[in-house]
Amino acid sequence: MSTLHASLHPRILEELERLCTSEAFARSQTLARLLRHLVVRHLAGDRSALREAAIALEVFRRDPAVYDPQTDPIVRVTASRLRTRLTSHYAREGTRAGVRIVLRKGRYVPEFEVSGEHLDDAEGLEGRTGLAVLATRNATGDASYDAFCAAFAECVADGLANLGVPRVIAQDSVQRARARTPATADIGRELAVEWLLDSILAAEPGGELRLTTRLVSTRDAGVRWTETVARAPAARFAMRDVVSDRVFARFAEALAGAQHGARRREVDRLPADARTSLDLARFLVRQRSPESVARALAIAEELTARYPASAATWALLGSARFARRCFMDSDSVALHEEALAAACRALQIDPEDVTAGATEAAIVGHYRRDPGAAIQRFRDLLRRAPHHSDARCGLAALLHYVGEFDAALHELSLALAHDPLSPFPRAHRANVLAYARRHAEARVEWQLAVAAGAPRLTATVLAGMNELWAGEHDDAHAHFEAAVRQFPDNPMPAMCRAMLCAATGETARAEALVGECLARFPRVSSYNRAEAAAFARDRPGVLRLLRAAHRERDALLVSVCVDPSFDWLGGDAQFNALLRSWGLPGWRGLPPRERWTREPEARRTGSRASA
Repeated sequence: MSTLHASLHPRILEELERLCTSEAFARSQTLARLLRHLVVRHLAGDRSALREAAIALEVFRRDPAVYDPQTDPIVRVTASRLRTRLTSHYAREGTRAGVRIVLRKGRYVPEFEVSGEHLDDAEGLEGRTGLAVLATRNATGDASYDAFCAAFAECVADGLANLGVPRVIAQDSVQRARARTPATADIGRELAVEWLLDSILAAEPGGELRLTTRLVSTRDAGVRWTETVARAPAARFAMRDVVSDRVFARFAEALAGAQHGARRREVDRLPADARTSLDLARFLVRQRSPESVARALAIAEELTARYPASAATWALLGSARFARRCFMDSDSVALHEEALAAACRALQIDPEDVTAGATEAAIVGHYRRDPGAAIQRFRDLLRRAPHHSDARCGLAALLHYVGEFDAALHELSLALAHDPLSPFPRAHRANVLAYARRHAEARVEWQLAVAAGAPRLTATVLAGMNELWAGEHDDAHAHFEAAVRQFPDNPMPAMCRAMLCAATGETARAEALVGECLARFPRVSSYNRAEAAAFARDRPGVLRLLRAAHRERDALLVSVCVDPSFDWLGGDAQFNALLRSWGLPGWRGLPPRERWTREPEARRTGSRASA
């Protein structure tokens, strides 16, 4: 296969979607999942993801500790079935996108054949690439928005040029071409561009402004995708930023996917055994258990000692240290500082390393409690690597901590589109829904997250917290007791049990459980203790423990602005003043709810919660 220009990537992705939704593949989600992995990772230049071991771990979720390709032929067998299915499908239906996806025998790297009827178009694209950003049309009827529209088109054009999109045409040339002809095909021929970016600002009946942007093919005038956001006129600049970010992410994936391959070169220079260890450690970090993270840390420390000039090894060390801080059995401050030092070392070697950038951004948001700066860092990262689902999950977590629940859910939908088998976007989505008080939806999402392989401790505890916030004490009790049985050496289930007792009126029992937990686990988070005090409606205790969490630089404190445990304090002036004095935005959750104004339901559930 000849090397295809990046402008063919949208047609390849179009053919991929057609295949995955066709009758031949709709009956076999396993084959569709494998096909999607091979094509998307190949277009992104991620060669390491196309090795047999990587496919087994990512697509088929094999345990890296026991997987052996000699005894488990799942990848080879499924690839053979995929090869046969592709051949039979094309024999029956051909291809309407002008591109055929081929998987050669003995290989996992897909090839793309351009059909004869589209061959001339494909060859012509070498001289007809890039895009023209059309001037944003003002359809509001209010001329005061003309400057806003002009600035938006300039901002998007500059951002796409900085992103590395080939041949972003200057606005003067675009306007002259559009003045001569409004036809999409004619503009495309005159400017020799493959794409037009068209946008319009309109007024909604309710008084809001709606900004819509569309990517249009100059070949067939077809709309490839649309991004639209509505906001109040006073928030039009925030609306502009959201639409710009979404456009950059979309366009980078569609037309600049080949750039991601260059960022793999440094990893590919490592010896084969080091690359295998690197991949293994990454999967261990994602398992989020004390044992798996400790093992990943040991691998990362060994790799950084052997390859101190490798950004990838330092980035791994930073992410492993950051994951380690969750278990409340070590000095959290030291772990955050060490994680930040490792991430910064990686960024000194390679400023484009997305894993290191995501770790640094998360530490800025959670540990240094500057969610605004962290959100901007994540957005900058995702403009360069829109396919990086972990970075998108990190952005979503911080968006929901500042009360931007819908924006967080949108980011998680994109993360799932890029990595549909990963449990982490689903787990984050369930958590966002719980914090947004959409408890029934969160309940369903936690079930899906567990089925996808979410870490059992996290899923059990947070699913129980969703039930506790919803007032479903029996269900919360069942989750917390299961967590205590399965994870007796972790403090979180015991603390959740104390919160349940406090919520059901058993204050003395709750205090005793907190004391027992502190005796066993001296590093228990003061923030979790503040949550227990909140369920007991102990205002002085809540404020005292939140101050302690601030002094201890507790990374959990960043969630206080939306935590349903503190709903009844949402309007409290001293509570809000404390949050703002720590650099947090103040209460962003829902207003105080009726269920927090009623007496705790101790009579109905008290004896059960003491069990």
